[in-house]
Amino acid sequence: DAWRNAAHSLKGSALGIGAFALAEACGDAESARDASPEVKRAALTRVADALAEALVDIAAYSGR
Repeated sequence: DAWRNAAHSLKGSALGIGAFALAEACGDAESARDASPEVKRAALTRVADALAEALVDIAAYSGR
């Protein structure tokens, strides 16, 4: 399903660049594919927060 595929793809990309917190959040979201909408929203919020942190790290690295 689209939820699982998106979480799985982002998890793989995150692992590839060393964004381990993002990968973990994506793994949790992947596992929540059959959960209630509330649980899915919470998982998506964790993914968004971890993605924001990863983007800050990437920006800091690329600005060196």
